[in-house]
Amino acid sequence: KAKWFNQQYLRQKDDKELAKEFLIDLNKRGFNPDINYVENVCRLIKEKAHFIKEFWDLGSFFFIAPDKYDEDVIRKRWKDNVPSAISKVKDDFIKFDELNDEIKLDEETTFKGWQPVLIRLLFEKSCESVSVNPGSVMQVLRVCLSGLGGGPVLWEMAELLGRDEVVNRLENALENIK
Repeated sequence: KAKWFNQQYLRQKDDKELAKEFLIDLNKRGFNPDINYVENVCRLIKEKAHFIKEFWDLGSFFFIAPDKYDEDVIRKRWKDNVPSAISKVKDDFIKFDELNDEIKLDEETTFKGWQPVLIRLLFEKSCESVSVNPGSVMQVLRVCLSGLGGGPVLWEMAELLGRDEVVNRLENALENIK
């Protein structure tokens, strides 16, 4: 029960305050990231944590690329056209010009820049262009980026990592997942 109360406390705590505390742990681990980046990481991972000491386990992938991938997800989902869909997503992300490209959702709505809704739309278009259901690839994309089968909102995670880092992680996953 105490864990639940602490989790509620963390969820309500200001991201700036959490970031200051998490930064101490990051510094001890040899990382010195920008405090605004750490704030955004805290915003994304605090929902899953009970204690600040869990932040590293929940969000280390924001600071170091995965070298292992969730074996259960890979065994179940890395088959058929999924690797080619991930490759297509990577290629389309490479082509995406963060400053100038935009995607129209409908007549009134256009998205521009590397932001969650645009990342999701680009991902879906990439999968559909190779006749793959985006839903069958989404968890694999998460694993390619974080190494984990679960975690914060995928599109916000990709936004925070940045396009270049996302592309690098997809390239590494395509080379290393068999």
